[in-house]
Amino acid sequence: FRRAHTLTVLFILTCVLGYVTLLEETPQDTAYNTKRGIVASILVFLCFGVTQAKDGPFSRPHPAYWRFWLCVSVVYELFLIFILFQTVQDGRQFLKYVDPRLGVPLPERDYGGNCLIYDADNETDPFHNVWDKLDGFVPAHFIGWYLKTLMIRDWWTCTIVSVMFEFLEYSLEHQLPNFSECWWDHWIMDVLICNGLGIYCGMKTLKWLSLKTYKWQGLWNIPTYKYVCRVVKYDPQTLTLSLPFYIAQCWTLGSVLVLTWTVWRFFLRDITLRYKETRRQKQQSSSDQGNTVGHGDRHPSGPDSPSGPLEAEREGAPALN
Repeated sequence: FRRAHTLTVLFILTCVLGYVTLLEETPQDTAYNTKRGIVASILVFLCFGVTQAKDGPFSRPHPAYWRFWLCVSVVYELFLIFILFQTVQDGRQFLKYVDPRLGVPLPERDYGGNCLIYDADNETDPFHNVWDKLDGFVPAHFIGWYLKTLMIRDWWTCTIVSVMFEFLEYSLEHQLPNFSECWWDHWIMDVLICNGLGIYCGMKTLKWLSLKTYKWQGLWNIPTYKYVCRVVKYDPQTLTLSLPFYIAQCWTLGSVLVLTWTVWRFFLRDITLRYKETRRQKQQSSSDQGNTVGHGDRHPSGPDSPSGPLEAEREGAPALN
């Protein structure tokens, strides 16, 4: 059950490729063939990685399961490296191969324009401004903090990070317009309702599953945790790993990595795309101005032009009569 089954995977893969090569008729659609070729290449790489990659620290439910996700991560990293060397416009157009609806600029919503909670002038729906703020980010906030709570398992730490993220939005709203929100959108809808409800449901889920919770804020005060961190029983083979860090340093490193990913996800990615788009527009406008100046500097020269004989005499050639 826990063997790699290399020959079995190789036999199945050979049969599939033989069927596609010998029996299946190739369509005449270039775009479809390109998509199918890319998908087939990725699948072949995944089959190779699942059978030949090294085992990681996890072996449940099966080592091949974790090898598969390792190879998927490698494919995703290669895709990001490919996109890195493309222009913003070409990268967006390339994503249309994945989904034809992509490559179109998303509309910028004004979250902080009208901050009235109750609009007395609108008798039909006085709370229309509140309903207008309800979009896909509401369930995204709830689900995100529900999953974060299942990982962090500390109500205090999750609440602190949730509140500090709202201050992060305040500090970056001059660069990202969608961070400009009303005060009640920040502190009532996000912190109290969406994030708070996600944290509460996450803690209740931990209690229902009888999983251990943690208190990360006082971890460095425990003497026995200052010197060694042991990871035990991830798989049937007992794994004991002594880390050369203090546990406080491990916690700080993990916090920095999580917060760095959060800042990149909500800030640096958008800023980088905006910078590339602005630079592309400046280069395009500069080239357009250069073409305009080049067409305007073309003056007639020769015998028929007024300056033709004079220029010829200055250059030492006999003037034309």
